[in-house]
Amino acid sequence: SDNLELLQDNFATKAAIETKIFKIAEAADDRNVILLYFAGHGLLENSTNYLTSVETDMASISATSVSIDHILSILDKSNANQIVVFLDCCHSGISFSKTERSPQSNFSAEDLKYHYKDSEHLITFASCKDKEKSQADTTTKHGVWSYFLLEALNGNASEIYESGILFSDKLQDYLHENTFRRVKEITPEKKNQNPVKFGKESTSRFIVADVNV
Repeated sequence: SDNLELLQDNFATKAAIETKIFKIAEAADDRNVILLYFAGHGLLENSTNYLTSVETDMASISATSVSIDHILSILDKSNANQIVVFLDCCHSGISFSKTERSPQSNFSAEDLKYHYKDSEHLITFASCKDKEKSQADTTTKHGVWSYFLLEALNGNASEIYESGILFSDKLQDYLHENTFRRVKEITPEKKNQNPVKFGKESTSRFIVADVNV
């Protein structure tokens, strides 16, 4: 619990996000695993990918948002044995209040896949491909992809574990199959949402979680 950081709402400033990630990456050694989870909006501007902060201004995205390239480069320099990033970005199908921002750009997971295809020990699970949006499910009150991610991590997807162990390849297959199916069910336009996984693993798979614990 001493190594957990949670930034919500007004606490999720650009400076706070970048500073917390830097401190965690710097403190980790080769016995540690770093997990980063982001749920919010993703933006693409001038071929650069961003995560929004509470301060994000659509008129000044680069100055007020968090560069994904910058975050992943910080993590890639860490001495941690394994780094796993979960990104649930580009929500649509929800009602934005006057205090919420509805981005007009798409978060480019495909671009990230190319930029970080050779990253050692840095694996990213993203909720959708380029030019797709991450859908929300009013029934579960979660993003569709995040809901199934939580189900898998909580041990509620019995068919995907091997002796109670959740492997990266099984997780990706589960997220893709169920997210794609559910999004088709809840969107009148039968939208596509294809979760992706990218980065470089030292083996063909790695352990994401032990649900026996």
